[in-house]
Amino acid sequence: MNDLQIARNDDKPFPSRSVAFRKLSTFEVPSLSHKEIRHAQKADSIFRFQDIGIKGIHKWFELLQTCPTGAYSFISLLENERYLPLETQVLLVGVTIEHIGAMLQKHDGNFHDQLSAILNQLLPLLSSEADRQLWIGRVVASYNGIKHFFRAKKRPDTLSMVEYLLESKQVIRLWIAYYVGCNINALKEYLTHHRYSLSYIKFVFK
Repeated sequence: MNDLQIARNDDKPFPSRSVAFRKLSTFEVPSLSHKEIRHAQKADSIFRFQDIGIKGIHKWFELLQTCPTGAYSFISLLENERYLPLETQVLLVGVTIEHIGAMLQKHDGNFHDQLSAILNQLLPLLSSEADRQLWIGRVVASYNGIKHFFRAKKRPDTLSMVEYLLESKQVIRLWIAYYVGCNINALKEYLTHHRYSLSYIKFVFK
């Protein structure tokens, strides 16, 4: 059970051994130096299977069934992120947010509202309303600036977009952890020990 890993890899001999589920629950360590990352033994998990139990695993499969495009877009990103350019990663994160947000809202809407719907379930983890709204606006500008030709000039500078992408991935990971049954206080405690080292943007997390 502790080694169970899940993804859409039906054509592989051992689909249960995919790295996707491990990456969903594992913290990236961008704040470490390259030397520290190279010598790091193992990243801390956001959650372990004993934290979510059988119900949580069922919830994971429910998410794959209820929101396949959103879930598999994120899985595809995690499995290939080292090879994907910034623009492609932002688009995949955007698709994930659109589909999960629409699932939560139970109706179609705009990207801003869909991202807000996800963040609304993580409020105890997040910064002030003003900082949160600024963050949402810049993530929206990043996604729409890549997706729409005539909005390209409105997107943030590249270094800021990289940091918005890092935090957006973390938002999705934490939301998935919450969705499959992790206690919000456990996620809050996790974030007190694992913060990104950002220089160009305001934190979305406390």
